[in-house]
Amino acid sequence: MYIIPRENIWGMSNPDDIHGFDKGYEAAVRRLNEANISERNRELITSFVKSSKKNGNKKSTYMNDLNIVLRMALFYNKDLDTITENDYDGLIDNLEAKGMVDYNYRKVTKKLFKLVTNNDSPKWVREI
Repeated sequence: MYIIPRENIWGMSNPDDIHGFDKGYEAAVRRLNEANISERNRELITSFVKSSKKNGNKKSTYMNDLNIVLRMALFYNKDLDTITENDYDGLIDNLEAKGMVDYNYRKVTKKLFKLVTNNDSPKWVREI
């Protein structure tokens, strides 16, 4: 009888993870730990990911959200719980100028503000 080792022939530590979400998530966490962002943002992002896990989101979802919220923190260069509508408009303008889709950034902004405001997001966030 042959037992497949934890690190199987395809280099995946989890044979059920055919899309590589485990490694993708590990890489995203590493980028978060190495990012040039404030400790406050690091705490907010960590709390955001924990909340996503508690809500039953799949690893693919919270990995993607982690990558997006980290890019947002780097773009804003200020604490995420202090961004304003003008800051957000600047992000959307920047994404559009690069030809990037802003749908997931809108979604993550709403999720983030629900968390940091205890479901009392500002009107501009609720309207995006």
